[in-house]
Amino acid sequence: MFENMIDHATLGVFGLLSGGLKKETAEEQYQKNKEAWEKREAKARHRYIERQPELTDLHYGTASRLEQKLFFGGRKLSAAENACEVIAVYNALLALRRGGEQKGRLWSFPALLRYFSAKGICANGVFGTSPKALEHFFEQHGYRTETLRGSRITEEALLGMQQSCGAFILTAFNEGQNPFHMVHTMCISREKDGYHRHNDYEVPKAYESLYAAVQDYHGGRGHALCVVGVAG
Repeated sequence: MFENMIDHATLGVFGLLSGGLKKETAEEQYQKNKEAWEKREAKARHRYIERQPELTDLHYGTASRLEQKLFFGGRKLSAAENACEVIAVYNALLALRRGGEQKGRLWSFPALLRYFSAKGICANGVFGTSPKALEHFFEQHGYRTETLRGSRITEEALLGMQQSCGAFILTAFNEGQNPFHMVHTMCISREKDGYHRHNDYEVPKAYESLYAAVQDYHGGRGHALCVVGVAG
């Protein structure tokens, strides 16, 4: 019961902190991001984003010097630090497209950053993006979602989800249920050889089931907060 309370409280805090950047800031960052992304996309068109730490040339939100010192080791805020949720959406859209569940054109990554800059960014980006905003994005763009939270994330429930959805988004604590070890969000796609977590800290690996891909996050040391299944 207590563990379930921690999960729901953490997700609730994300919701409370969710908001939007000033339009001028979001548009300025979008223009810079579009230019930087065009250079990247020429080399990696329509591939999953796997290495978030390399995205230092992309902007998502703002942070004061104190916030940079407290939360990012003094580094300037960039997508390399806080864009895992948006990366998960981008990767999920690509997974759905590869599976034939396409709703219009594929969103560019800069366009997604701009979208969530207005709807879902947490504390101006210091705490990333609200997981609930990811659900809203898919629903508003014609996709169906199923969500499991806390103690509802069981092997049986995930088996049902993997049978009805084409892509999945996992939000999890990195270590147990310790908020001080931060939260990470990833897309899980269904490939020919099994289920893959993308933008993970570990070497890519195929799992025989969605449950195994969720449970083995961070070598089994992580703890799933919520899993969102997405279908066309």
